[in-house]
Amino acid sequence: MCGGERDVDARVRLSTEPQAAGWTRSTARVMAALMLATVWLIGPGTTRGQADAERTLRIAIPKDYANLSVYTAGASDADPFVGLIYDTLFSTPYVDTPQPLLATSAEQTRRQTWVVKLREGVTWHDGEPFTANDVVFTFELYRDGPPNRWTHHASQTPDMRRVQALDDLTVQITCAQPCPTLAEITLADLPILPEHVWSKVEDPATYDGSAIGTGPYRVLRRVPGERYELSANKRYFAGQPVADKLILSIIPEPSSAFLALRSGQVDAVSSPIPPQLVESFDANRDVDVVKATPFSDAELVFNMGRAPFDSAPLRRAVMLAIDKDALLETVLLGRGISGSEGWPHPRSPWTGENPDMPHDPVEARRLIARAKLAGARFEILVPQQDPVVVRATELVAADLRAVGLKPSIRAMDQPTISELTMKGEFDAYVWAATAHALADPTQLIQSFNAASYMGTYENPNVKELLAAAQSVPTAKEFRSLLSRTHKLISADPPVVPFFYPEQRYGIRSASFDGWKGSPGLGVVHKFSLVSAAGSDASIATGAPSSSGRSPLAVLVIAGLAGLLAAWLIRRRRAARTKA
Repeated sequence: MCGGERDVDARVRLSTEPQAAGWTRSTARVMAALMLATVWLIGPGTTRGQADAERTLRIAIPKDYANLSVYTAGASDADPFVGLIYDTLFSTPYVDTPQPLLATSAEQTRRQTWVVKLREGVTWHDGEPFTANDVVFTFELYRDGPPNRWTHHASQTPDMRRVQALDDLTVQITCAQPCPTLAEITLADLPILPEHVWSKVEDPATYDGSAIGTGPYRVLRRVPGERYELSANKRYFAGQPVADKLILSIIPEPSSAFLALRSGQVDAVSSPIPPQLVESFDANRDVDVVKATPFSDAELVFNMGRAPFDSAPLRRAVMLAIDKDALLETVLLGRGISGSEGWPHPRSPWTGENPDMPHDPVEARRLIARAKLAGARFEILVPQQDPVVVRATELVAADLRAVGLKPSIRAMDQPTISELTMKGEFDAYVWAATAHALADPTQLIQSFNAASYMGTYENPNVKELLAAAQSVPTAKEFRSLLSRTHKLISADPPVVPFFYPEQRYGIRSASFDGWKGSPGLGVVHKFSLVSAAGSDASIATGAPSSSGRSPLAVLVIAGLAGLLAAWLIRRRRAARTKA
């Protein structure tokens, strides 16, 4: 199917009407069943021609992620691409039930201890065997080595006090405190590194060698600032890569990336389609639009360590002054969730019932007057390369002026904003937070210790609850404390969400039609680019799936298909004899 918006979970539909003379309706039904069984065996997004021919997929990505290793790729926006090279023990932390990946099971044997069983027969890209020693080495490096996007989830939330290899395929992890969500979050988030490579790296933060993982693709070539060339890992344990080669073309400017998609220079764009272009792509016969829940937002972050946003009444007044429903309709054309539904992301599997963050300019003016902050001046930093965020910030500034405040907007490149926020040299900034910040509750806890984000937030009740969340023995108690924290945050906001986009992604299904939206990851990720057919259960979906096929099930359905075919042949022979 080409052109227009489609549901990536749509089922195959086959006609059961007779197609040639001499076919009865019952015969057609049997044939349709046989065809369905065949489609079921092949798996989604694959045809015989596609399977036989060598396939190259070209994907536009927004920036250079260095050598795609865990220390140099950058922040969490690199996760989908790092995930093509490296694997985690479980599939993804952004689904209700992460599936085993490099692990086969994880059992909490005591409040602070987990035993993890690993998959047998897995090898690294260079042919070396994957063992428990690699897991031990990785977690100890994250815990004790230089910081990266993942390290605080081994050193702080949680604190992996001891990691041991009980045998080649068994690891025991002991946390400093109870860690009931270790398998669901931490083990589904941290990429595993090869000990035989990284033990020889003197400075992981500057490592620019080959990224060697266990993932479905390996780096064949990198042209800095231009492209990556990845080749399929034919020995991948979770299924066959759908492409023999991936070309990741670095196209920072969104308009250029989507022009390349229209012209057929790329087969997919990893960034979402800008809201104002969605309708034009819906009407494009050559491009399909796939929906996904990215667990992202646009949000205003306060510097609570200095005036004027050290004032809790002013922060609440700003939240009340912003018309979040209008922002959603004006900027995203209604495609998404209003920030009025609270923070963090209201659809995250770890978010309970968020209290509302309403629009009430009358109350906002009252709070500003009581705090004697009418006419307060402050500067909002905004990334100039993101037109959606810039437009939203302009509308927000108008709302704030309407209640008597005097904001100014300063657009600059993202690296400069990051540098200023790390130093604490800002009043407020706007950014598009990712799933790691909005749908990972251990990151929420960690965020309140980060100086550039919410480390300057002074609400003793919130900090008390988050500290307690790191000590409870069960996931149920953990969720309860999170829910109570969210209520306090809504009343005394450290951030104000504008909206949560329901994003659309552009793909050319004539090249490949198996793209899957995965929560928090978009559509360009390993779960799209690996075929689950014949793999172990539903690994390649990232979450439980009723369509996952085990090898035994494949054999059973193949036998059934053969019986149906034999029955059809006998029926047609009998009909000829009677004639």
